[in-house]
Amino acid sequence: MTCPGRRWCLKTCASVKEDLARHQATRKPVTGKLRAVSWQGWTEDEINDVFSGRKPLAATAGA
Repeated sequence: MTCPGRRWCLKTCASVKEDLARHQATRKPVTGKLRAVSWQGWTEDEINDVFSGRKPLAATAGA
């Protein structure tokens, strides 16, 4: 069973330990995937594509 929200879980679980186990079972996989994506970093081409026309602060400091 997944928990739709922390309050609901705390009301329906027999203990905080059970609530934590349910919460981690449903949230940790999602959080782990997002964390893995964020650790991959960005290539220069991806940065230029997403932030086209912007320059790093170091490049604009002398302007």
